[in-house]
Amino acid sequence: MKNFRDIFRKELWTKKLLSWYLYDLANSLLIINITLYFSQWVVIDKKVSDFWFAAPFVIATLILVFLSPYAGELGDKKGKHYIIFMLTTLGAIGAAFLMFLAGRISGNVILVLGLFGSYQLLIQTTFVPYGAFLKYLVGEGNYGKVSGIGFAFGQAGNILGLLLTLPIIRGQINFLGNDRLAPMLAG
Repeated sequence: MKNFRDIFRKELWTKKLLSWYLYDLANSLLIINITLYFSQWVVIDKKVSDFWFAAPFVIATLILVFLSPYAGELGDKKGKHYIIFMLTTLGAIGAAFLMFLAGRISGNVILVLGLFGSYQLLIQTTFVPYGAFLKYLVGEGNYGKVSGIGFAFGQAGNILGLLLTLPIIRGQINFLGNDRLAPMLAG
């Protein structure tokens, strides 16, 4: 990139690319809120060892070691990137919503941690087809630029997620009771 203005070239801001960037923003907003506030709910509010909060990450990662190459191959050979992307995205949103409901209704930490593991597995699996979409969205010479813009949108999503939920945490806005689970759903 010769100068900073190159990232504002029209071919880097098509409707499809803007959708790709906005997905990164929304995905990061969801991930930061769930991870931050859920960890506090488990460890501080429910007084469960942080080992058990970390266990779903480890289990999801171990499954992903084997699942990701298969999902990538399925997308490449069968043209199923979009289907994998949509199913895992909707599944992750559903798992996050069920985490919130199970935490609010039953408070059963084991059930909620299981749903958190499902959420982690699904949200991380979305990155397999997400990255593969680049070849359909932009010419090969712009992969790095578009990837960098997407990353910047993701970081903006992290910041935006925290700023949007700050009034809930401070008690300035009453959103479903203002416990640590409320910002997860707000995210």
